[in-house]
Amino acid sequence: MSLPTAGPSAPISRRGTLPEVAWEQLLTADLYPRLYADRCYLSRGPPRRAAVEQAQGQRGILVTAAASALGNSYCSLAWGGKLGKASDAAVAAGVLNGSDAGLTDQEKAIATWARKVARNPNATTPADIQALRDSGLDDSQIFAITAFVALRLAFSTINDSLGAQPDAQLAQSLPPEVREAVTYGRPVAQRPAV
Repeated sequence: MSLPTAGPSAPISRRGTLPEVAWEQLLTADLYPRLYADRCYLSRGPPRRAAVEQAQGQRGILVTAAASALGNSYCSLAWGGKLGKASDAAVAAGVLNGSDAGLTDQEKAIATWARKVARNPNATTPADIQALRDSGLDDSQIFAITAFVALRLAFSTINDSLGAQPDAQLAQSLPPEVREAVTYGRPVAQRPAV
């Protein structure tokens, strides 16, 4: 694969395919600022409070969808709870069980993408990426959410490999809809005897 010669601000059509752009960003140390740039789901100040709140909900959808697809009970419960607080428990349960009830079209698109990346990243297609574009995301945002999901999957894999169980205090703090939607992964740890 040859790297494109145009700079990071050139349109994708002049820079190559999305994977080539991703490698360019990684190799030119352009990844870190892009992941945390305003247009990649984080805001840079108080005037963008609505954007920050929207971003927190989108991150919750991404992690909840990916963790549930992976079968990681700990991250599903933790992030399902966060998503339930950002929206409501029924929406969080819908993301956990894959129905995506209550999500906008763009939120459904990112949940679907997160699940595909978690289940089988080799099976994603240009049509999947186009669906994200059609939902209103640009290529930088698509790269950012993909990198975010991949990093979260690494964290979930570490938890699972080391036997991390959701703790009883976490589980009891969650709405029943969220707890009942997580029927996979490691069981909730019992409270230690006092």
